[in-house]
Amino acid sequence: MKHLMEALGNVQLALPIIHIAGTNGKGSVGAYLSSLYRRMGLTVGRYTSPAVFSPLEVFTLNDIPMSADEYETLMEQIRCVCSELPEAQWPTIFEAETAIAFLWFAKKKPDIILMECGMGGAEDATNVLDTPIASVITSISLDHIRFLGNTCEEIASVKAGIIKSHCPVFSAPQTEGVKSVLSKYADEKDAEITFVDTHDIRLESEKPGQLCFSWKQITFETKMAGHYQLINCALALETFLGTIDRIAPDCLAKDAAYTAKLQEAIANTSWPGRFEVISENPLVILDGAHNEGAALELAESLRHSFGQSKIVMVMGVLSDKAHAKMLSILLPFASELITLTPPDNPRAFSGMELYQEAKQLNQMPMRVADSVREAIQMALEQNQPILFCGSLSYLGAVRKEWNDGIKSRINK
Repeated sequence: MKHLMEALGNVQLALPIIHIAGTNGKGSVGAYLSSLYRRMGLTVGRYTSPAVFSPLEVFTLNDIPMSADEYETLMEQIRCVCSELPEAQWPTIFEAETAIAFLWFAKKKPDIILMECGMGGAEDATNVLDTPIASVITSISLDHIRFLGNTCEEIASVKAGIIKSHCPVFSAPQTEGVKSVLSKYADEKDAEITFVDTHDIRLESEKPGQLCFSWKQITFETKMAGHYQLINCALALETFLGTIDRIAPDCLAKDAAYTAKLQEAIANTSWPGRFEVISENPLVILDGAHNEGAALELAESLRHSFGQSKIVMVMGVLSDKAHAKMLSILLPFASELITLTPPDNPRAFSGMELYQEAKQLNQMPMRVADSVREAIQMALEQNQPILFCGSLSYLGAVRKEWNDGIKSRINK
């Protein structure tokens, strides 16, 4: 990646970037930050991963995706540069698209760029920065252990690779071991690190599609429901308040109008696939929880939203995830489990194997669906709230099937 960016003129070094790493919550924190900066009149670029509903949704400027023509033009520029590099230095598709993001932002010149790591931090393709505006580290838990480490502390040491000398760091609350690792790396880089204080957060009310809470005695509402959004939103607010003076020192006096804009920005934030309500009658929720930490957070959301009531759970997972642990965490909230194989994904775990794994853990009613459409039709039979979870990879197919006919047939 360094060779590639050098061949492209190292355009990334002059960009105003906030670099985001972490196991869970990167997209949500980025969505909140984008809304906050935009509410203050700034232009915001974002580079996210993975794509869920559209391939070009990973590149956005003020939430508008890059056009197909722009993508092809920039990809051709990458191809031309690679033709001059030794084959050993040719990029992967993620590296090429990361370079495309840098080139696009250099051309568009947004006021601030929110750039997510694809995986890890230290050796991630995005980590070719010298002096970002800030480094942000979301919740850290076990995921990608084959590549990042077998403990949260080992994974934290990889995520901490995005910390740069004299650049501020903002972190979600972490376990003591993870906090110690991040603090050590920050000290070595002489970088001030701020951890979100959970004592500043108080939940007021929670239901699917709405979350009301206070942070530092300011009341906020967000349609990004899910108990885990309390931390994500607080981290975004902490980061925003810690960087806005550097990005736009004259943007607005910190008075009542300023507070109102913060509240409006949070209220208007959306990020698909994170405890997202796509139908209220029947209640249908999409959540991309795909590892043990995210499953624990989802369980907390289900507990607060439904109490003792059960839901129909539809689950599809990828083979390299901790699906047994996810099942053990989430099955207590289900009246029935419907498993499926996520379509069009070489890493998909068989729906039948997931069913067999679940049967060893719980004897509740369970079925295997042969397709996303069949899974939806099975779930609708129970006349209960429905949750699609296990992976972001198939939620786009769920939304498409729902919008392409199932929703209209129900309404009729």
